Formats: sequence, C-alpha cells, structure tokens
Amino acid sequence: MNRLETLSERERLILYYVIQNYIQDGQPVSSRSLSELPDLKVSSATVRNILSRLESQGLLTHPHTSAGRIPTEEGYRFYVDHLMMMQTPGRDVQIELEALVHQFARDLEMLIDRTSHFLGEMSTALVLISLPSYLGARVRDINLVELSSQRVLIVVQMTSGPLKTAALQVDSRLSPRLLKEAETILRDLFVGRMLSEIDDTQSENLPQLSSEYHFVRQILDNAFQIFRSLTNTEYKYYGTHQLIQYPEFADSREIEPVLEAVEEGRVYQLLPTTHISGNPRIMIGGEIGLSALKQFSLVSRKYRNPFMEGSIHILGPTRMAYDKICGLVEYTADEVGKNIGVEILE
Repeated sequence: MNRLETLSERERLILYYVIQNYIQDGQPVSSRSLSELPDLKVSSATVRNILSRLESQGLLTHPHTSAGRIPTEEGYRFYVDHLMMMQTPGRDVQIELEALVHQFARDLEMLIDRTSHFLGEMSTALVLISLPSYLGARVRDINLVELSSQRVLIVVQMTSGPLKTAALQVDSRLSPRLLKEAETILRDLFVGRMLSEIDDTQSENLPQLSSEYHFVRQILDNAFQIFRSLTNTEYKYYGTHQLIQYPEFADSREIEPVLEAVEEGRVYQLLPTTHISGNPRIMIGGEIGLSALKQFSLVSRKYRNPFMEGSIHILGPTRMAYDKICGLVEYTADEVGKNIGVEILE
C-alpha cells in the first residue's frame, strides 16, 4: 500500500496546511494555529495526534527548540506530487511577460537576459536560463564577402536564430571568381543541413582542390567555429541577492557554493544532467544530487520550438512556493518557445 492510500483525507489536508504555512513564513507550524483554521473544524488535540502520525511517516519533523512541525524532503515530495495545484500566473503577469517577449523576440540574448530578471523578481529566487541551442535549425545560406584582397567575411544564415558572421585573414590573394567558387563549395557542403548533422568530419567531403583553393580550408575551419557557437550552452542568471534574504541562508556557508559558482561563471555545475521534459521538473534537496544544494529545490523546464531549445531553472529554498513557481516556469517556457525566432522561421 502506498503512502497516498494510507493517509486519510484529514491527514492530507493538515499536511497541506502545514506546508503552505511553512512556505509562507518559514516558522514551524503549531497544532493550535492549525486547529483555528476554519476548514479543519477539529480540536487542537486531534491535530496533535495527526501531526504525530505524519511525523512517524517521515513527512514532518520538528526543530528541537519548537513544538511546531516543518516539512521533510519526503513531505515536500508528497505535497508536489499529490497535493499541490499549479497556479497559472495572473493576467497582469501574463500581459507583462507577453510584452517583454514580443519586444525582444528579435534579440534573443536580450530576451533571455530580461526574462531571467522578470522571473527572478516574480519568484524571489535565483533564475538560470540558457540561451537557445539551434541543433534543430538548418543552414539557410552561406555568403562570403570580400573585405580586402586577403580578408573575408563569412556570413551564415540559419532557418532560425541570429545571423552569424566571422572575419578572417587568408593566406592567398582572392579574386571575385575564387570567392564565388569557394562560396559554392561551402553551400554544397552545408546548406539545408541541420546543425545536429554537422561536424568537423564533413571537411573530408571537400572535392580535390588545386593549390589556389587552399584558403577554403581556412574558411571551413571558421565556419565550424560558427556552427559550434550555435550549439554551445550559455546561461543568463538573476537573483543571487534574493537568496540571501531567506532566514535559512543566514549562515553564509549554506549559500556560499552557489554564489561562488555564479560569480565564477560555473552556473552549469549547479544543474543536474538528468533529462528535462516539457513539464516542470521539481527536484527537492538531496534529489538534486549535489551536497552543496541540500537546502535547495530546483524547478526546471525546457522551452522549445522545432528549430531551437533551451532551459529555464529556478533555484530557491526547499520551502519555495512550488505552485506559483511551477506556473510561472510553465507559462514563461511556453511563451518564449512560441515566439523566439518566429520572424525568420520558414
């Protein structure tokens, strides 16, 4: 028999209120305060008995200095799996987010940066959002522009994502004919291919070239660097100052590893390597798998469209407002996914 079947309706209700109250103010919840709730209509003694049973099941515990109860990791897990109702953001929040996304849809880096600020303020937690990866996008066109007799600008246009350019110095003097023929070679190699299909081994598919086309390999090396830059994971973040406000992080040792990782550009080390699906994934305390994050919870969700994808992560204390934050992450991921790069999608 699983735990859901062993808990009565009243026990589940009391567990729900303990967790909701503790999330709200961070103070252990007493039987007396629970018995005064109009929805329960039970005596303080009955509440005490139920709290004792919930504690014996590992769902609650109590600090040594207080008779009140607080949730355990197992209690939070039961809550998010069986008791929590995800809250859709209010219409005012939706309007603000939609305006932000539409304003910056053409500037993806600015969009991700501003969205991280928006979510950080809404969630009062640390927000980490990856810039989109374009593995599903295809190469639409490649152009070579002569800057001087030995300097070339490579211009790569994808079916989605930013226009990418790189200037390089080549060993040979270039004529318009050579540049045009080199452009044709690159287009034959890459145009129409998805980024996920492109790797350095494609240089082996180059046709036999005379010495005057030696510069093509130099250009090819730079093209591969451009393609790799479109698949690298880079994060924008906001909200480290908000974590410090929580009483549970008053001891700087609890939060120091997080602050150091952010300051040193190692935010990716805070994130699990487990698969993130289209639904918010909630990891609580030890579930994250990092000892430095045992006092934290992490809510993660992918944003995506057919050509690109990225991820949104919100890191906060285990008593984060899961219902509100999951709703925020869900709505934000859907809104960003629907709008990023739409202006240049085929």
